[in-house]
Amino acid sequence: MKMTLGGALALMALAGCETTTTTVSQPADCGAAAMQVYLGQTFAQSMIPPGAEPVRVGGPTTAMTADFNPNRLTVLLDAEGKLEEAKCQ
Repeated sequence: MKMTLGGALALMALAGCETTTTTVSQPADCGAAAMQVYLGQTFAQSMIPPGAEPVRVGGPTTAMTADFNPNRLTVLLDAEGKLEEAKCQ
């Protein structure tokens, strides 16, 4: 059996191919869903659902890191201290 250089290269390329399956699990709700009922209300620590951790709270002038953490509850307030947004970030 005679194999050409191109055929040998193709076989080597295919030998390196492997099918892998990656499962992406959805993180548990960080508590943002429970806070949606408080939108527009003045923020109080008691609004944060029990067990929500880590939590960060910030307003329009608060500096926050840009790193993404799907398990972290991020609470954003407006200039008057009212709950503007709650999200997992």
